[in-house]
Amino acid sequence: MKTLIGISMAALVIAASPALAQQQSQGQQPQAQQPQAQQPRGQESRAQRAEERRDQHFMTQAIEGNFAEVKMGQLAQQKGATDDVKSFGKTLVDDHGKANDAAMKTAKDIGMNNPPSGPSKTQTTAHDKLAKLSGQAFDRAFARDMVRDHKKDIAEYERAAKESSPVGQYAKDQLPVLRKHLQMAEKIESSGATAQRRTPETRGQRQR
Repeated sequence: MKTLIGISMAALVIAASPALAQQQSQGQQPQAQQPQAQQPRGQESRAQRAEERRDQHFMTQAIEGNFAEVKMGQLAQQKGATDDVKSFGKTLVDDHGKANDAAMKTAKDIGMNNPPSGPSKTQTTAHDKLAKLSGQAFDRAFARDMVRDHKKDIAEYERAAKESSPVGQYAKDQLPVLRKHLQMAEKIESSGATAQRRTPETRGQRQR
């Protein structure tokens, strides 16, 4: 009798062994899961530094550009031959003055210790060159420069506005102002070109 019980118990243990092994294997699976792949610290630091350099470069250009546009606006108020040019000059002074206040705050937010205190050398040279003109020649050159500069600025601000950062928000806030300035400059440039084309005809009529 005892022999039969021993044999039965041994058979039960043998039968249960595969099931126990399977349960143990299943129990180990959650522990065997690998953690999600993370970006190496070195690569993450390099990417972060690259983003910081890109943001600071954009804000440097933005601040220099604001200073330059204020000076151009002041020059237009002084030397503009038409009311449209003078009015546009005042708009540039007012809008880019406000934009520069916002730009300086954004620069501080991203940790820029030494933001620009004026326009770049290239912008200063362009200002001084324009200051030598007067009358319709000044108006035409001024309008042409403003159209070119604002088209370039809008393209750069549109790229920056895609970023989810203080720099991206600054760019997004300024885009409507820049587009308004471009429309004003294009209107002045168009009216100036029309006047230039009509001048020879007018002179011819006077000679007759």
